[in-house]
Amino acid sequence: MPCDIKRSIPELISLLKFEPRARCVAVEGTVDRDMIDTYIERKGRVDVHVYAIDDIDVPASIMRKHGLDPDNHRDRVVGLAHAISTDACVTDDRMMCIIDADFDRHLGRCIKQRCLVYTDYTSMEMYFFCEDFIRKLATFMLRKRDLDVDELLQKVAIAMQQVFILRLANEKLGWKMRISGIADFLSIGPLGPVLNVTRLTDHVLRSSGRLPQSADLDAAVRGLSAKLDPDPRNNIRGHDFTLALHLYLQRWLKLGVTLGGVETLERVLYGYMEPCFVDSTGLFQRLATL
Repeated sequence: MPCDIKRSIPELISLLKFEPRARCVAVEGTVDRDMIDTYIERKGRVDVHVYAIDDIDVPASIMRKHGLDPDNHRDRVVGLAHAISTDACVTDDRMMCIIDADFDRHLGRCIKQRCLVYTDYTSMEMYFFCEDFIRKLATFMLRKRDLDVDELLQKVAIAMQQVFILRLANEKLGWKMRISGIADFLSIGPLGPVLNVTRLTDHVLRSSGRLPQSADLDAAVRGLSAKLDPDPRNNIRGHDFTLALHLYLQRWLKLGVTLGGVETLERVLYGYMEPCFVDSTGLFQRLATL
């Protein structure tokens, strides 16, 4: 269950030491926390404490020690994992610090730490990139039983993997270009979104002053494209997926008024989650046996 009290690291360690049945999970944000908590509750567990990292005090000294950004939620979860793993009494079957995989697997920079666990895919939202789940959403929320879910997910995959490759190339080159305003480069049709990747790339290069280096970006994109994982859930940023889904529902199905923003949609998705949609994944198997 979520906790409203901000915990210190020594308090977490004491909780795990003196309450043998207690288990703790720390995640990056409140939406992630609510997703994990929903899953845990539907599994009938009452002994698992789920925290967003803002619920936990991770001292600046720990962040500095490990070269981490104190303003970055993901880095703070990593800092917590480093700090709590130093106590031999805290084992990885009682404490999980979960972070989005992001680009780490693609760039070969995964962090090895006893209590640190990566999402199976790029991010938590990608557990919803699932035909059964979207079909349930279409049937019960959207009242669209005839929605071609397979085609929609294929369209989303094609468009959003192009965005991901651009983000990944930017990360690999270390250019720190701002890649935003994706919605301006998406057209939405009856079967799903289509990305004008040429216009997006040109916009990103121009706005960052990198247009003269476009050949370097093209080379990086080509090289990374050849190495993409066959599972699109490993090649799409979670918020890009929910953005594309939100735009489709808003622009094509005309659900903008009742749907709210992207974060509202993400919370709706969590509400429609059933354990069977994620039970077979590595992360949720660990959570189920925590």
